[in-house]
Amino acid sequence: MYNVILLNKCNLRCSYCFAEDYMHGEEKQQAKAEDEAMSEAMFDRVVKFLVDSNVYHVSLLGGEPTLHPQFRKFWLKASAHDTEFSLKSNALWDADLLAFLNTHHDDKRYSFLLNVNGPARLTPQQWETV
Repeated sequence: MYNVILLNKCNLRCSYCFAEDYMHGEEKQQAKAEDEAMSEAMFDRVVKFLVDSNVYHVSLLGGEPTLHPQFRKFWLKASAHDTEFSLKSNALWDADLLAFLNTHHDDKRYSFLLNVNGPARLTPQQWETV
């Protein structure tokens, strides 16, 4: 399985996050603003490389990958290939994204790996969203 990091920002700051240094630490300070989110051209290149390399499972992550401005487009592009892919997310999705995922996940090739915090770590609004 290969991990594709779509962007390096998140809507939470979990103390245990393995990507914390990447998103907020020294590496983040050295990154240019345009490097914070993967471009569509780069995503297309990565997907082509993985498909050409016969990779059969790709994991989309970040930060929080669903925050990428082109997440829905990337999801549809990834699903156009005969590749299994998973989404690693904190599940803080708005109603529109939830409807999109409910509409476009009816295939066993998709899986969701959700890291959901309990109400003690989330605001009441975030907990309601989850």
